[in-house]
Amino acid sequence: MALGLGHPRPEAERLPEVLAAVLRLAEDPEPRIRATALSAFLLSPLDTPALRTTLVAHLADPDHDARREAAGALVLRGDERGRPVLDGIRAARKNLYSRDAGWLDTFDHLLRSRRA
Repeated sequence: MALGLGHPRPEAERLPEVLAAVLRLAEDPEPRIRATALSAFLLSPLDTPALRTTLVAHLADPDHDARREAAGALVLRGDERGRPVLDGIRAARKNLYSRDAGWLDTFDHLLRSRRA
C-alpha cells in the first residue's frame, strides 16, 4: 500500500493516469475547472509533449484565469511561448490591488526559486 492511501500500486505507476485525468479536466467546458486543472501544473515538475500541447492551446483560452495558469506553467518549464500572456497581465497591473497582483508575486517567487 502506497503512502497509506489504500491503493496497491505505487504512485509512480499511477502518474500517467493522474496526468491524463488532469489534462481531461483542463478541457472541461466550465472555466473554473479548466483554470484549476491548469494551475496544478504550476507546482508540478511533470513535463510531457501532451502537457505542453495542452498548455499552449490554453494560451488562447477565453477564460482569463485559464490563460494565466497555462502561460505561467509554460514559462516555469522554460517555454517562452507563455511570456506574451504574462507580459500582458503584468502590463495591466496598476497597483497591489489589481487583478492578478498576488498571483504575479507568487509566480515571480516560483520563477526565482526554480532558477536558483
